[in-house]
Amino acid sequence: MLARETITRSSLETQKLELMSEVANLKLKQASIDKENMDLRKKLAKTLDLSSAATQALAAAANAAAASSHQNKHLTNSTGKIFHSELFQLEHIFR
Repeated sequence: MLARETITRSSLETQKLELMSEVANLKLKQASIDKENMDLRKKLAKTLDLSSAATQALAAAANAAAASSHQNKHLTNSTGKIFHSELFQLEHIFR
């Protein structure tokens, strides 16, 4: 009877140690997955920030291009008027 109780206790102690080992392994795995999750979230946030910054940069470039185009159109119209005015004066001189 005492031998059987000793064997049973030994078996239960072994199972307890195996379960404690499994719990420790699961905690390590959870910590690893949590770290990976945090790294991926940081990477996603950085990507979204870069995407937002790129979108803002593109919008600023488009606005600058539109303003430049408007200035060039105004300059072209002014230059064209000046050219026609000088051409008209030259025609009158040579007539």
